[in-house]
Amino acid sequence: MVNLLDKKQIFIAGGSGFAGQYLLRFLKSNGFSVDVLPRKIYRGNLQTLAATLDGSFAVINLAGASMNRRWTAKNKKEMWESRIDSTRNIVNAIQLCKIAPHRFINASAVGIYDNANTHSEQSTLFGNGFLSELCQAWKKLLLSILLQRS
Repeated sequence: MVNLLDKKQIFIAGGSGFAGQYLLRFLKSNGFSVDVLPRKIYRGNLQTLAATLDGSFAVINLAGASMNRRWTAKNKKEMWESRIDSTRNIVNAIQLCKIAPHRFINASAVGIYDNANTHSEQSTLFGNGFLSELCQAWKKLLLSILLQRS
């Protein structure tokens, strides 16, 4: 059996973005083997994605269209779909793995919360507006998938 802790292979979806580049350098400097998942892999065929992720130590999902642009209806749709669809694809592919990754980390945004309080992961005082709605939908997707698995 493969010892996942010895392998230390990490895949990052969205690894070419702002946060992904810093995380990539940090993980590599700490001895991890890190590969950036190309969009065509995490947006493509689930079996191909599962074969790529199979036996890895971790998958980190930072994927999503840049939010550093005008929030037009078209751009907001792309921001929404890119996050929800990539997350769904990665989680579905992980479920197809023979040896699932030891960890799955999915980034969201602090924009989910209101800005009048101090928050933790258990906070339910959500903000208003597009970013909070997107983060809540993202969280709801992950919870629904986890509940289906249990």
